[in-house]
Amino acid sequence: MHRFSFVPMILLATVVFASSAIATTGGFMDSRTIGADSFLKANPAFDGRGVVIAILDTGVDMGVPGLEKTPSGEPKVIVARDFTGEATVRLERATFDGKEAWRAGDSWVKGVDKITGFSAESGAFLGAIREAQFAGSGAPDLDRDGRTDGVFSVLVYKNADGKWRIVIDRNGDRNLADEPVIGSYEETFDYVTLFSGDPAKDLPRVTVSAHLDDKVQEPREVELHMVTASHGTHVAGIAAGYNIHGEKGYNGIAPGAKVMSLKIGNSALSGGATVTGSMKRAYEFVGRWASKHKVPVVVNMSYGVGSGQEGANDLEEFLNRFARENPNVLVVLSNGNDGPGLSSSGSPGAASTTLSVGAALSKLNAADIFGAKLQRDEMFAFSGRGGEIAKPDVVAPGIASSSVPYFQQGDVFRGTSMAAPEVAGAAALVLSASMKDPEFGKWHSGMLKAAFMASAKPLAGYNALDQGAGMIDVAGALKAFKTRLKDPLSQLLLEYRIEAPSSTLARKNNGSFWRAGGWAPTITDQAEVQVSMSFLSSVDPKTVADTRALIALSTSSAWLKLSKQKLVLKGNAKSSFTYYVDRTKVSNPGVHVALIKGTGPGQTSFTIPVSVVTPYPAPHVDGVSTISLKRVTVNPAGLVRIPFALPSNTTTMTISCKSADKASEVLALMFDGSGHRFDFGDAVISGPAGRSVNAVITDMPRMGVGEFILYVQPAAPKAAAVDVEIKFFSLSAKPVDALHGAAGQAPGFRTEVMNNMPEPFIGQVQGELSGVFSSFERSIDQKLLVHEFYISDEYRSVELELEISPENWSRFTDIAVNVLDSNGKAVVQTGFSNPRTVVRVDNRGTGNQRFKLEINAARGHEGGPNVPVKFTVRHFWKAPVKLEGKVDGNQLVRLLPQSPATLEVKTDKMPLAAPQGASWFGKVDFKARQDESIWLRMPLELRRR
Repeated sequence: MHRFSFVPMILLATVVFASSAIATTGGFMDSRTIGADSFLKANPAFDGRGVVIAILDTGVDMGVPGLEKTPSGEPKVIVARDFTGEATVRLERATFDGKEAWRAGDSWVKGVDKITGFSAESGAFLGAIREAQFAGSGAPDLDRDGRTDGVFSVLVYKNADGKWRIVIDRNGDRNLADEPVIGSYEETFDYVTLFSGDPAKDLPRVTVSAHLDDKVQEPREVELHMVTASHGTHVAGIAAGYNIHGEKGYNGIAPGAKVMSLKIGNSALSGGATVTGSMKRAYEFVGRWASKHKVPVVVNMSYGVGSGQEGANDLEEFLNRFARENPNVLVVLSNGNDGPGLSSSGSPGAASTTLSVGAALSKLNAADIFGAKLQRDEMFAFSGRGGEIAKPDVVAPGIASSSVPYFQQGDVFRGTSMAAPEVAGAAALVLSASMKDPEFGKWHSGMLKAAFMASAKPLAGYNALDQGAGMIDVAGALKAFKTRLKDPLSQLLLEYRIEAPSSTLARKNNGSFWRAGGWAPTITDQAEVQVSMSFLSSVDPKTVADTRALIALSTSSAWLKLSKQKLVLKGNAKSSFTYYVDRTKVSNPGVHVALIKGTGPGQTSFTIPVSVVTPYPAPHVDGVSTISLKRVTVNPAGLVRIPFALPSNTTTMTISCKSADKASEVLALMFDGSGHRFDFGDAVISGPAGRSVNAVITDMPRMGVGEFILYVQPAAPKAAAVDVEIKFFSLSAKPVDALHGAAGQAPGFRTEVMNNMPEPFIGQVQGELSGVFSSFERSIDQKLLVHEFYISDEYRSVELELEISPENWSRFTDIAVNVLDSNGKAVVQTGFSNPRTVVRVDNRGTGNQRFKLEINAARGHEGGPNVPVKFTVRHFWKAPVKLEGKVDGNQLVRLLPQSPATLEVKTDKMPLAAPQGASWFGKVDFKARQDESIWLRMPLELRRR
């Protein structure tokens, strides 16, 4: 869940500041590209009515235009619940002081006798909303009075009908005489907004509703639903908004659908992070609600993090069980914003039973929002891509102007967060249009998901890893859905379960992904795929055992060969086949994707993407393994992938990119073999600005073939041309762990170096000691993990590298990270988007500044073992210590091929002492005289001996 700009964490969206003054044009809320506008013109009564869309997010503001009413005048938001505890108010029994106030602990209010329906005999319970606890949210000043220390009293009492009623001191003046009385939202649809001053003049600020069960005899708390972030409101508007921004006819995809606001993200945490169990509790509520009310429900959850082990996340396993047990709830998820690297789909979007959505940039979007004229619909670069898993399932436009709370400045957001509600709204349209079908009672989520995938339209220029089945089509999905309603096997089958191997993952998944230096299964070493039928939990055991399916197998490409053309499945038993790849037909550098298609009885089918990543060759140029590409053309909104494999013994790689035509800016990105983005600093190439990319990388991309990717923004006036040079060096040096030197002398070290390349190295060896570091381990339990650190005058910054194993990463739905200064003010708010994250804090003053790092980890389930976190804390000096190396006393170092040499490195001064338990860190560069290229960057971690 993450904001964006090629984002990390929590909310899967980013804000684009754009005017909505011309928002009635199609690109600001693109329903045309998915066929929703033409569908509604032909079927105005099938606008989503009869369907409920559950928005699991930061909360939906039911008080903004677009989310107040349905077209028939009913309340748009029918449920408002908070599963995070963010705004739960603790209550104490209040007593009258005999004068004018009711008191409980340090809380008091007056004007209680003026409250409609209040009786002193029924008793009262008192608590307060404290503004300080929302300091990290999108609305820290809840009432817009310029302060963040307000207290808003909350009084609860029972009326004459035995119903709990709530009174909220909206302006914090402790006088309830002028405050409205509200009930539990599901019963009364009441809400209030906090304000300061005159309510007739104040712009509404934060919307508050309440939930309190009438069965509770003496309440100890009241659950408030407070919208202090904009993400959920924006998502809800896309899915089901009606007259958004107060503009008639400016609607979301399914304006007739009703909405449940189920708050799973705590807005005070970075990115609106979830808390332990909040997702699971919300889904369990949806399941109970759908079962009780017998109403079709579509869940939209535009939340997630990067995958550690695709398909193995605790919540993904929960969602697959949820789908089997709750057939009339379709779960639509955003596929994540960690693209465009391969294998970058987010979690829990990898759950096989969910409908996971990638983000496209339609021609309409581009024209109206960016002023760009695209020749075709494109994929947004940030949209997560598949690999080991067959995700995304489909795509939809991923940018929109939608409803936002009044405290939010911009109303155009982009992300897979915006694509998912387009699909959720489309699902509501299909369900709404199918309710009168005599077979509608047999519908289930697997059937609806299959209908959307079967009818999707592939985008030109993209493969299944980018887009799944393609852009959704509402009319096509309705036709496919109605056909499946009448199909006997479709009525029983949730999905075909696929277990296919990959080179990068031990467990099997529903994709088969070979990122292995161009290797793929051969005729003598074939890959085995297992297939089975997964039934709804309501299907009785005998029916399961008696069900038989004959599957016809085929492939989409001649390079993908199958061992058989037919497969027989019986009950829930597994059956298998094998395949291999004609590697002569995938030898060209790039990403080769083909599909295995399984066509079963009736309308049932499955597809398995098989991918082979072939790296670019790196022949020797002047003795250096080099990928050299001239005038690589990148179109606006398009991208170019350059897969690479590290030659053996590579210790350092360098990347050099420059504009070849003085044209548009190009963004350069790198991803490791796990699909995680690799940060290498300034990554913008610009001819007009004279900017190029020159990076030295020693922390080699792990696990298979890495990717270097070039991307041009949609608004670029024309295609860009870039020259790319990637070099791989294999100088090596024996590790060094200590500095040596006599007392009072500047220390140094010696090490053996070897040139493993065919040409001599001639150049200088220089470097620095950058500061001090320490490594240690802490554990995440069920509580907040706190680590205190300092920055004193000699340091310019501190960097904290935090890492969790991929196995343990799968236990979490979010991990928020905050850094607070000594006054409790947040100076950094971020979080893990993948198992490793880095937090940097700069020196902001003088003296010994103390900081507190807080790790707030949200698990999919309550309980579980403690999880270790590896800390590496680096303090960077303001004045690094310079290093200079010599061989045989010569500053001009000459290293002949395959000839060892002794390198002697000296510091230019005595480094500052490392604190107890810490060591020095730095680097040494071997810089060639001829072109100043770095042949070896030797990382240093040293202690004094």
